[in-house]
Amino acid sequence: MSNEKRRKAYEWGLTAEKLATEHLLREGYTIREQRWRPGPGHAEIDIIAELPGVLVFVEVKARTPEEGETREDWMADPAAPAEAVNARKRRMIARASDIYLRSQERDYEYRYDIITLLGNPDDFLLTHIPDAFISPVLTK
Repeated sequence: MSNEKRRKAYEWGLTAEKLATEHLLREGYTIREQRWRPGPGHAEIDIIAELPGVLVFVEVKARTPEEGETREDWMADPAAPAEAVNARKRRMIARASDIYLRSQERDYEYRYDIITLLGNPDDFLLTHIPDAFISPVLTK
């Protein structure tokens, strides 16, 4: 991938996180953290949101369609970017969220959501997948 493509993908990712945050706010979530990382060497959690009594750890995935794809193509599989949240990524998110949960003064129910955005900042399709995966069992 060229530096220019890499830069555009990074910028689209940042914009997607902002759009996902706006979506969550419209849906009644409170945003606790954005781009939260427990420390060096740990995975970043894109958004930590809250509904009454429930913490929601949100992974945001943005993709630009391939050349020649149309909006109708996107509609056929709008959650396709969620496939990038593989077992390794889920484990990393679970480890980071465990650290966050342990730092809280009280216990919370929690879940993991994925928000996908297909398109570009001017024309996109947002899909929110609540309870997208369960926390994998963490072992040493």
